[in-house]
Amino acid sequence: MECLSPGFVAAVRKLLDSSAMVVATVALRGDGLIAEVKRRPDSEIWTVTRENRDDLPGRVLAWLRSA
Repeated sequence: MECLSPGFVAAVRKLLDSSAMVVATVALRGDGLIAEVKRRPDSEIWTVTRENRDDLPGRVLAWLRSA
């Protein structure tokens, strides 16, 4: 629903173009902003599964600390 808001889309684009590190959840499927975020060369996509979901908080923290 948010992806249909021009203001939200503009704010997300501005944030992603900034120097800020962003951790976000992105829908598995979708066009528009969802596809745009996934195509960015500076995006790192991690798929959440039942098998890895408990390990992801530590992985995200390690990733943030290493940046």
